[in-house]
Amino acid sequence: MSAKDQATILVIDDERVVRDMLSMVLTRLNYRVLAAAGGMEGVELYRAHGEDIDLVLLDLSMPGMSGTEVLAQLQSLEPSVRVAILTGFIDDNPALADIELIHKPFRIDELKDLVERLLS
Repeated sequence: MSAKDQATILVIDDERVVRDMLSMVLTRLNYRVLAAAGGMEGVELYRAHGEDIDLVLLDLSMPGMSGTEVLAQLQSLEPSVRVAILTGFIDDNPALADIELIHKPFRIDELKDLVERLLS
């Protein structure tokens, strides 16, 4: 079994359509997917399964707990957590300086390339 087949990706996005699409595409690419509908749920899933999660795809703009707040929580749990931000906005937030961004809408090949690069 290849490393890709074993990788687990946590998707945190409040938009059900985006979350479902990401889950479907990533599953077809042979990744295991955990999905959360918001920041708190994502942090709780990471707390429960963090040792198995290889990458987090995180929406930046969510009600309740924002993506930057979720990122801070994840980094407090695991400083070396691998995260890519999904956003429809241009954000020059210094907290995101070293974080990969993928802008919505994105193509499946862009997502695939990003995930493979971050997991390599």
